[in-house]
Amino acid sequence: MQNIPDTNEFLEKLQTENIVEKKHHSSITPLCTLLAGAALIAVSVASAMPDIISFTLLVAGGIMVIVGIACFLRIFDKKSGYYLYAKTKSRLRAHSVYVAASDKELCRQIVENKDFALLADVRKNNSTLTMLNVTVSDDNRFAVIQLYEYDLTFVPATECAVACDNEVEHIRTFLDKPLD
Repeated sequence: MQNIPDTNEFLEKLQTENIVEKKHHSSITPLCTLLAGAALIAVSVASAMPDIISFTLLVAGGIMVIVGIACFLRIFDKKSGYYLYAKTKSRLRAHSVYVAASDKELCRQIVENKDFALLADVRKNNSTLTMLNVTVSDDNRFAVIQLYEYDLTFVPATECAVACDNEVEHIRTFLDKPLD
C-alpha cells in the first residue's frame, strides 16, 4: 500500500487553511465532576449516616473522582478535541461505514472523481474489508470522505474528497441508508 494521508491528517491540513477549526474540550466539566466527587466522599466520611447510605455516597464519589481525573487528563492530549466547519461553526462527526467488497472499485471511483451521487448504488455491509470513512458536519454543509482497505489494519486507499453544500446531501442519504 502507498503512503496516503488519513482523514485526521487531512483535517489538520484543512485547519491550516482555515476551512476547519479544532476545538479542545473544556476543563470546567471535569473539574466540577472531580470536586463533586470529592465532596461526596467528604460527606460520607464526616457524617453519621447509616452504613448503606454512607457506603453508597463513598462509591458514587469515588467513581466521580475517577471520571473527573480521566476527563481532565484528556485536556492535555494534543490529539484530543473535535473539529468545526469554520464557515458555519458546525461540529464534524466521523462515521465508519463498511461497504460490500464488490463495491470497492465503485467507492474508489466515487472518491477519486468526487461523484457523490453514485453513493446511492453502494451497498453497506457490516462484515467486509472495505470501509468508507465519512466525516460530516452536523448542518450537512461540509463532508470529507475517504476509502480505506484492510491490510492488518484499515489503511487509506484513496486521497480524501471534500463535499460542500448540495453534494453533502448524497452523503447524508448514504449514511442514513440501512444495511443491505
